[in-house]
This record gives sequence, structure tokens and C-alpha cells, in this order.
Amino acid sequence: MIRLKQVSKRYKNSSEDEFALKDCDLTIEEGELVAIVGTSGSGKTTLLNLIGGLDRDYTGEVSVMGRDLAKLGDAELAAFRNREIGFVFQHFNLLDHLTTVENVSLPAYFDRDGKVSAPAKRAAEALTNFGLGDKLDDNPNNLSGGQKQRVAIARALFFKPRLLLCDEPTGSLDTKTGRQIIEMFQALNREGYTIVIITHESRVSEAARRVIRIEDGQIVDDGRVDND
Repeated sequence: MIRLKQVSKRYKNSSEDEFALKDCDLTIEEGELVAIVGTSGSGKTTLLNLIGGLDRDYTGEVSVMGRDLAKLGDAELAAFRNREIGFVFQHFNLLDHLTTVENVSLPAYFDRDGKVSAPAKRAAEALTNFGLGDKLDDNPNNLSGGQKQRVAIARALFFKPRLLLCDEPTGSLDTKTGRQIIEMFQALNREGYTIVIITHESRVSEAARRVIRIEDGQIVDDGRVDND
């Protein structure tokens, strides 16, 4: 699913020795639920951005689903991200002037083929499955944090991508709501989704089946966890 070979990224305007990531080798198989942990500034979000094709300023090779991201043109990479990768962020990244249905169906309007049938209906079904059937016409600013994150997850799943990349998805949530979101990710992983989660929270890393630790831009630990 994901393969990094000798990937390095320097900080902008830095000296030659200041790296956000340095000589990273990493393989993540399809169907894994992986937590990437590390202190602030360790390089974990940089790593996620490279895997998701959000940052192209690096050396080495980043391959996702057999595609070398550096070899994709801008339009091709944007289409690949939209269709094949779902993104979930700490602060939800919802558009407050749109309804929940409109937010969830946004990927359809960025689809290069433009052949998505009934995107609003598909979005409404997803929201209903997530327990938000009575919030279809609400604006995000009228929702709780947990509801906003469920809307964001529904949007990330709009095209049923094989890969979900999540950056601190429980960081803005209370303990109970955060646990519910973690359980959603575990359920999605059982359905076959490959999920990579950046986190500093032990409650998230403890739910993963594999924990990768980054320090000073380098992978220092990579271990599987027995949660059975």
C-alpha cells in the first residue's frame, strides 16, 4: 500500500543538517491500522503529508498503491488524492457556509471525470449511516465536535478510498467522543480500509495494530501490537 525509500525533506531556509525527515524507509501493507507517534516537530505530520501527496518537496521515493507520486503530474496527483485517499484532520476542515450534505459531497465536485451520480443522495446515506440523518441540512457550526468529525469522516469516505490518512483526529475531542471516533476507525479497518493515524494520544496508539515512533525526523521504533 505504502512504500518509502530513503525519503528526506529539509526544512525551508535551513542549514544542510536540519531535516524534517531523514533517510526514512517504511512499508505499510494493505489493511493495516497504523499509529505514527512522536513529539511536536518530530516529523510525523511531514511524513503524513508526503504519503498523501500534499508535499512534493523531498528526495527519495514515495510510492502509494504502486504509484510513484513524484512521477504524477499535478492534475493526475490531485485526481489520485481525491479518489484513492481520504483525509481526516484534527480541526475537521469543514466549510461552515455549506450544509453537512454539501460538505460530504464536495469530493464529487473536484472529480476530474465528473461522472458521479446523485452525490447529495450518496452523502445523505453516509451521514445517516453515521447517525446524522437528522443533521443533513445543518451547517457545521451548529454541530458538536464529535458530529463534525463524523461529517469529516463521511466526506473522506465519499469515494470509498482504500487509504485513510488521519492527522490527530481525536485531538479536539473529549475522552468519550474521542473513544467513539477511535472505535469508528477500528470498525472501518475491519471492513478493509488501510488507516494511518498521526497522534500524540496513547488512547489512539493503543487501538492500533502497529505503532511507529519518529524522533528528529527519523523512525526509531516500529512495532506490532497484540490487541486481542
